[in-house]
Amino acid sequence: MLKVLQTGTYCSCNKGDAAMEFSFAQGLCAHRNDVEITISTPFPELDRNTYAPIPVVYCARRRLIFATLLLVRAFLWKRLAGWMGSSADFLVGHPELQVLKDTDLVVDLSGDMLTEDYGPHVAYSHFLPVMTALAMDKPVILCAQSIGPFTLMKQFARYVLRRTALITAREPVTVEYLREIGVQNSHVVLTTDVAFLLRPAKDDTVDDVLSREGIDLAGRQILGISFSNLVQSHFRKRNPHASGSMFHQLFAGILDTISERYGLQILFVPHVTGPRSSADDRVFAEQINSQMQTNAVAIKGDYTPDILKGIISRCQLYMGARMHANIAAMSSGIPTLAIAYSHKTAGIMQLLGQDEYVCDIATLNGETVLECFGKLFSMRDSVAAVLRERSKIQKTEAARNIELVSEFLDTIQADARKAPVTD
Repeated sequence: MLKVLQTGTYCSCNKGDAAMEFSFAQGLCAHRNDVEITISTPFPELDRNTYAPIPVVYCARRRLIFATLLLVRAFLWKRLAGWMGSSADFLVGHPELQVLKDTDLVVDLSGDMLTEDYGPHVAYSHFLPVMTALAMDKPVILCAQSIGPFTLMKQFARYVLRRTALITAREPVTVEYLREIGVQNSHVVLTTDVAFLLRPAKDDTVDDVLSREGIDLAGRQILGISFSNLVQSHFRKRNPHASGSMFHQLFAGILDTISERYGLQILFVPHVTGPRSSADDRVFAEQINSQMQTNAVAIKGDYTPDILKGIISRCQLYMGARMHANIAAMSSGIPTLAIAYSHKTAGIMQLLGQDEYVCDIATLNGETVLECFGKLFSMRDSVAAVLRERSKIQKTEAARNIELVSEFLDTIQADARKAPVTD
């Protein structure tokens, strides 16, 4: 059996993270039956039940000093093991290093976190598992990611990225950026986000959830919404219009206008539910909802990404600042207006031919959002048809991530057969 370690994501409370973990693990296991997958996360106590029966181990990357010491221990172990043999194994006594020692391949699913957009300390925390694996001479594949930009860390990032076995980029802007910083070789491949492979939950399951939530969507035209405190933070920092209004007040007015003008029922769909309350989309949705004059409804519970995709698929239109919520909508053929705070959103929308339905957080105001949504509403039938066709292509491209990883595992197997047998 080949042992694969998935790393890079944050927590299953982030349903985008969970969608990537589920989609990749399910895809690889469906593709071949000779792999054992382990998931490494900073919050194993929150993730074990979600990812069961896949085992989950602790990743120390968010404890920067401690994780750096583990990196040093991994480096020393590999250099000393050659002449000390198993006597050097005391250096890898930590569970995270023990799992890594027995791993054949590390697949990093950091999404859009290998960037300084969230601060160099966040980028460094995501590079730590990659560097630790490389220090132990374990091959690393960066799977379906948006990478960059870097400023202070550019040389460091280039050094690490060049040493990975394979990079699959989920949009052309990442491929171009990697070329600009000198990571331009045959192991950079354009694919797309693995979450395009996520299958929605069955209708009966979705019906049960909506019934428990007390939400009846029958006979209504639904506009699904996924916003976050993170997008409000970017709005305050980058938008000159922010000084005159709070994000939740601005969008409460926008959603009231949209609901009244087009006869749409607003449904808030949380795509992150923790682990901190400040990251909980349900809290932020309530802040917007409390400012609205029209009657919006909201999902209150905490559900897996396949259930949320099933709920999202019941909508007729969507508006989101959570990219994986948008992917769930568009891969279901639902016309979507994206509120963008990083290049990852524009890149994914471009792949689906939806460039004109992106509102950049740095320039948007009430008028621009309403104008863009009005155009989307008027073109919704033709947009839905385009999305259905483009999504087929993206699902094929998403499956290429699995195929490329599988091909690399074949190479590992072939090399193992060629290796001399030692006592």
